[in-house]
Amino acid sequence: PDIDHTRVAYIGISLGAFLAPMLLPFEERFRAAVLYSGGPGVNTSQSTVDELFGLAHRTQTPVLMLGGRNDPSAPATHQEALFNAFGTPAENKRFRLFDAGHWPLPMGELLSETVNFLERHVGSTDNVGSGES
Repeated sequence: PDIDHTRVAYIGISLGAFLAPMLLPFEERFRAAVLYSGGPGVNTSQSTVDELFGLAHRTQTPVLMLGGRNDPSAPATHQEALFNAFGTPAENKRFRLFDAGHWPLPMGELLSETVNFLERHVGSTDNVGSGES
């Protein structure tokens, strides 16, 4: 099947979500980013946090961040701090915590949030997998 290169999104889980600021400011092909269970860990050095948050501030990509309120790896306050660091305009970013740990998050709600966000920022998913564009 053909790939529509104008409708590409970044999805990162855990470390992939935390490191998204290293990529998003420099890669213009991403129309949106969906980040699950990401944020500075309890043992992340302050210099790493400062560097990543500085890069996040340069990001304009629409961002959806979903995480667990009881995440022992990336505490909720750390996840929210990363979310707030993104330079994305407020109307193009969303943050939500579930009553969950690090992973898995509630799949039904996660999928609903993700599909709604991607449809808004990347385009309709009606024909995904159908061979139609």
